[in-house]
Amino acid sequence: MNKVVYGLIFASLLFTSCKREFALFNGASGKFAVNEFQFDYLSSKAKFKYTSGKSKLSATASFRIKKDSLIWVSISPGLGIEAARVLISRDKIQMIDKLKKDYYELDYVTLTETYGFEMNYDLAESIVLGNMLFMPEKRRDISLDDKQYSFTKIDGPYGVSHFVGVNSQKLEKLFAFDQVTNNSISVNYGSFEKVEGQVAPQLIDAKIKIANEKKEDTHIEIEYNRTELSNKPLKMPFHVSSRYKRK
Repeated sequence: MNKVVYGLIFASLLFTSCKREFALFNGASGKFAVNEFQFDYLSSKAKFKYTSGKSKLSATASFRIKKDSLIWVSISPGLGIEAARVLISRDKIQMIDKLKKDYYELDYVTLTETYGFEMNYDLAESIVLGNMLFMPEKRRDISLDDKQYSFTKIDGPYGVSHFVGVNSQKLEKLFAFDQVTNNSISVNYGSFEKVEGQVAPQLIDAKIKIANEKKEDTHIEIEYNRTELSNKPLKMPFHVSSRYKRK
């Protein structure tokens, strides 16, 4: 990064009000202080929409999360009938299609090879919660416009950009990309509300773009409601019947 770019970043920080800067930078530690959503266990109901090519699904979804460990999702398209159940752990993703009696199990290495894009648990949890994947190490790594702080981390071919709202002090956009395949995931967060004293996004709009023309782009929308936090473990039942066909 050249001196001109450094100068522009430094100038933008100087012209930011003192209160605004202090809100996002911890004076004692000098670290970027974003309002992360903290909990041990979380449960929530949500409206869920999925579109990929000709495949479309509108449903209600129940989420249960053990932070940094497990994401459990039950999807019901209507009439109280559960169509699918998903369990995301740190080493794999499992899904039961209860209508077709099929069972899917994929590890992140296989998913990364299939989509030409790095997949992992931390990315999945960040998408559904609106928490940061990582924090900037130095102030000079951060750019600032009138509405958002932004910073990017590159690791080999993979990159992740965070956009944090100046007013919301929350992650408002996450953009993960692969410089080789040009595949990307773009996630926008909105309708921030208080949940048991903490601020969390209620609307999540995620788009997965695949540069390969043979693969369809995917669009996922989640609208949360009735979110509850708990210190006690939540049940996350996941049983695969012997009658189900493994895919």
